Amino acid sequence: MGVCEIILLVIVAAILLDFIFLSAYCRIMPWLEKSQKEKNVKKMELKINEIDNIHGGKATSQDVVENTKNKQSKIKNFIWWLIFNYFYGIMRYSQICVSRFPSFAIRNLLYRLVFNMNITKKTVIYGDCEIRSPWNFNADNVVVANHCIIDARNGVFVANNVVFGGGVHIWTEEHEINDPYFSVTETHKAPVVIDEHAWICSDTTILPGVHVGKGAVLASRACATKDLEPFGVYGGIPAKKIEERNIDLRYNLSGKPTYYFY
Repeated sequence: MGVCEIILLVIVAAILLDFIFLSAYCRIMPWLEKSQKEKNVKKMELKINEIDNIHGGKATSQDVVENTKNKQSKIKNFIWWLIFNYFYGIMRYSQICVSRFPSFAIRNLLYRLVFNMNITKKTVIYGDCEIRSPWNFNADNVVVANHCIIDARNGVFVANNVVFGGGVHIWTEEHEINDPYFSVTETHKAPVVIDEHAWICSDTTILPGVHVGKGAVLASRACATKDLEPFGVYGGIPAKKIEERNIDLRYNLSGKPTYYFY
């Protein structure tokens, strides 16, 4: 066996090992996230009661954070950092690399089997899309155009016959601008829900907690900060209703990509 064959074999083995690791990681993470969230809620309640009893007043979220930090073990912090930051970074980088693979069929297969996305064979995701926490992305007969960023850390739920234009950004958490530590608070985390036959046009943004109603349209370059009513057409920043859409929508997406290689 020559040098080139050995190098090729090592590369293929490394890719396969990476996919095996990612497949396990993306199936463990939903359970870990749920478990961690439940622990954080209980811990927050206990700490608020503890600090209230000590200070005789209302505890702020920052009081709770500081009190918790002082009692956490360094080893436990390192383990959680390894799981939620370092390994998550490997997963995220790998997903971006897969998104640039020149085959729709292979991308879709890897998204479902390796990254644990809750999608079907009818879900069309074009190239160069970044989907964060892919195990929280749920879609069926949907088309996602190129260069979209879908932040599914707190859940993104897309119904049938929804179309995303290119460059759509969906966010499910954001920083609190008035927090002294610029933290991402629990009140700024929420899933995004998009009902059937909605059209999310190119270069638009949807912020945490927004519910896009059935048949609604978010016009190009708009930013949705609040819920969009069914069959409404919204434009601007922040998005406002500008007209009504026809309610007699009969189309069904084919589930087949126009461009198989991108």
